[in-house]
Amino acid sequence: MINTDISYAASKSVLSASAYKIMKGISPTPDNYLYNKLTVEEKRFYNNIDAVMTDFLYYGKECTKGVGGRPMTPYISAGSMKLDQMVDVLNIYLYDNPQAFFFSTRPLIDPDVDSKQGSSVAITIYPDTDTPAKLKARAEQIASNIQTVSKKVNKKNNEYNRMRLAQSVICKRLTFPGTYRV
Repeated sequence: MINTDISYAASKSVLSASAYKIMKGISPTPDNYLYNKLTVEEKRFYNNIDAVMTDFLYYGKECTKGVGGRPMTPYISAGSMKLDQMVDVLNIYLYDNPQAFFFSTRPLIDPDVDSKQGSSVAITIYPDTDTPAKLKARAEQIASNIQTVSKKVNKKNNEYNRMRLAQSVICKRLTFPGTYRV
């Protein structure tokens, strides 16, 4: 049964209730292991990224266009963090939050922020998810695929067979740009 908090939040989301529940429920580190290792400033940046991701995925916020028309988030404050530190926190965020699949790992530094104010970055967004309608369609498709695979996997009679099937399904479906397959 969906708890009341998730039901209420899902009712405010642009996603269907089932897709919202699936997207909110996926995380490889549910105990916040990596997040708890971050400094206070890194946690603030992580939380700022999360607020932006939530606006896009769950509430249909439009992305902005950057240099060359590249879709991107608004600039996100990163305090006094250096670029390599920002990239590390972004990668931790993306690992902890696979539902942020539409964010690329390439942050763009705000050229208008001077060093006294700290740094700000924007995160580029993949073009196939650059509008709320495209993002919603992709998120619904991913949630549906997760449900389908979960049903197949859960039909197996023991843990070993469930893990084997899950790995097989992932390997068959996972592709990388170019001609590489896992």
